[in-house]
Amino acid sequence: MGARIVWHPAALRRFGAQALPPAVDAAGVDAAARLSPAAVVARGCGGPITRLDGRWAALLRALPVFPDLTATVQDGALYQVARGRASAVEVGAAGGYIGGPGLDLRVFTANWAYGFAAAYDNPDGPLRMLAFFDAAGEPALGLRVGTARGSATFDALVARHRHANQQPGVRPLAVPTPPPVALLPSPPARLGAECYPLFSGAALGRQQALQAAGPSLARAVDPRCIGCLLRIASEQRRELAWLAGTPGALLGHAGAITRVTREGDRLRLGGCGFLGEFDPDAIAHAWVVHRPERAQVRTTLELYRRDGRLLAALTAAGSAPGGGECVVWRALLLGLPGVLH
Repeated sequence: MGARIVWHPAALRRFGAQALPPAVDAAGVDAAARLSPAAVVARGCGGPITRLDGRWAALLRALPVFPDLTATVQDGALYQVARGRASAVEVGAAGGYIGGPGLDLRVFTANWAYGFAAAYDNPDGPLRMLAFFDAAGEPALGLRVGTARGSATFDALVARHRHANQQPGVRPLAVPTPPPVALLPSPPARLGAECYPLFSGAALGRQQALQAAGPSLARAVDPRCIGCLLRIASEQRRELAWLAGTPGALLGHAGAITRVTREGDRLRLGGCGFLGEFDPDAIAHAWVVHRPERAQVRTTLELYRRDGRLLAALTAAGSAPGGGECVVWRALLLGLPGVLH
């Protein structure tokens, strides 16, 4: 269970309940159940949990030393996991990106308030993890070092970023106010810089602008059809570029979505080294957007939450600058039923 406490909400609750003294009454148990994930993890400070000092950029720039990373981005509507290597890291005061084979991670460190390192020695081998949380104590990003060889390097990195106060409990960090999110560096990939303000909530008037642009550039479609669209793309082994996340971090995947299944109230997507899971009911609005570029028009599907923030954006993986757009992908999007907006 120790391997999962950083990013699985159910496991976090179990961990918090187990950490309570035996004599705690029902009221105390109920109060503990209402603790934020960050508060639950912070109970382990001074033990297997180490509070980090808030120098996020310096910490993330050290990630290329690890040959194998597993990244997790989640909130109540979304859960994503990708495994790869951080061979390119460009992170400033407000955030940036971490990329490499199998890994396309964008981070909004401006929205991180707490960070912890977790170290467990289990029968299966050592487990080393980093977990970052927003001001409400909700998960922003989880990172796990995947090999035993990286344990000593991980421990040395954590020692350099160890906060002076390791008392159990949540302790707000004094992190300088960063520049605007629009100044974040962006990777040379699809769904890049233009998506940053949409995910962060800095462009909540986006849908009004799409409506004003007219149907030749943007069209509202029925969000209930998204699951069917993804299943068709999976059956046809369409190469897609997917980017989804929270105000804390985004996780991308470029390649075929090889399977789409329904797991309870969630829709689960699987690809090589990638797992995505989201609640279709969390999608309040969906837009097909035709974005003019130098040599083509790229067609993107944008999925929005009820509060106006972007949940996910999808385009054809072949829709890169300078290359022709996948006509099948465009036809699939044009076939989605429209809605009045």
